[in-house]
Amino acid sequence: MEQGGATRSDLLARKSQMALATQGAGLLKSKREALLKGLMELIHPLVDAYSKLPERTQHAARSLALTEAVDGGGYLRSMGLLAEGRVRVDHEEQSFWGVKVPKLKASYSEGEGVPSAESGAGLSAGSVEAARDFESLVEALLVLAPLQLRLTRLGSEIRSTSRRVNALDQIVIPNIKRDIKTITQALEEIEREDLFRLRWIKKKKQKIR
Repeated sequence: MEQGGATRSDLLARKSQMALATQGAGLLKSKREALLKGLMELIHPLVDAYSKLPERTQHAARSLALTEAVDGGGYLRSMGLLAEGRVRVDHEEQSFWGVKVPKLKASYSEGEGVPSAESGAGLSAGSVEAARDFESLVEALLVLAPLQLRLTRLGSEIRSTSRRVNALDQIVIPNIKRDIKTITQALEEIEREDLFRLRWIKKKKQKIR
């Protein structure tokens, strides 16, 4: 900024911008810390959910293959129609520092559980076991899915917040500081020049007298 264009209004404006930028950076850092804490709290539940998935998947696949070999694919498809629409999943979103995070809740309608082989429904023991294994797998997936999506959204928001913090700390605030320094130096130079002129004028008046 040229000295001739420097004014005290410019200096006050830059100082106001500095206060806002510093406050904004502080809020964003607090947000990032809270998001990081929330992300770290997901680690153990996620590890636990993922650790259960392979065993349940393999168990369900093994039960299905065995039942299909014994009872046939047509029989399994017929049994699947009996269970259609039995699982209800309620979905809602919660806000965490402005980040929308999902919450899922699975429920089973009363009286529509997997029947037993002895219930008279004509189901084989193998098909009932396969149905229960897949029911257990669905439960595991419904636990895992919102945790994984929450992790993804928090991670994305942390990266976005970090970019904004870095922009403020490394670009915006340093630029404002340079402007404040430049304007301050220019105003000081103007004051020195004005003081020099006043002294010169005063000496001239004294000589005239």
